[in-house]
Amino acid sequence: GKGMADLVLVPIKQYKRNGKILCGIRKGTARCMGRVLAETLDTSYKLARFLSRTLDDIAFNDEPDKYCRLNPHYDLQPGSIFESFEQAY
Repeated sequence: GKGMADLVLVPIKQYKRNGKILCGIRKGTARCMGRVLAETLDTSYKLARFLSRTLDDIAFNDEPDKYCRLNPHYDLQPGSIFESFEQAY
């Protein structure tokens, strides 16, 4: 993806700009790791949501959406750290 392209293209651009390849490698690596981290968190969120729904289906055999109806924040992703704490407690 784009993160892997940054790993290669950013050092090349930096070298062409001012000849400092190590600075470009550092910037490219940071961008790549940032994208990898974001994708990892997104995938973890999706997996946790899937597992939660599956376990709810198992626990509430006849009424799989019972918890969803009782908790209006069940499927809302928080917009900030403060909203995540509000939803957690």
